[in-house]
Amino acid sequence: GQNFHDNAAAQEYSGDITAGFTMSGKNNANNKTIQLVIQHAFDTIITKGVYESNSGNHYFSPDGNYVVADSTFYGSGVVPNSSTIKITILNINQSIVSGTFSGKFNNTDNTNDSIVITNGEFYLPVQ
Repeated sequence: GQNFHDNAAAQEYSGDITAGFTMSGKNNANNKTIQLVIQHAFDTIITKGVYESNSGNHYFSPDGNYVVADSTFYGSGVVPNSSTIKITILNINQSIVSGTFSGKFNNTDNTNDSIVITNGEFYLPVQ
């Protein structure tokens, strides 16, 4: 497997239109970056549990991206309700978030190209 330890962090954000919880890391050796996001309503918080795209769940929407060499972009959930990302938060507190994830990331320039992650893991400091 690959490790994305460089600049690894998780943080809550709240903008004018959306709110969410972002988890990301980079592998400087091979210049790859991964980011997982759980978008959510302003009045909700991320807790232990499973987050996956579900038309019946409008409060939480997982998505993500995988970038190779700062130029090839793979995404999931760019189009609403199109995410194949499943994020399981096993532990979360003010300092650490950990869990697993899986899903298919599609190349945004080449529809025949995708990356499938079946048993990804994360253990990140919360900022």
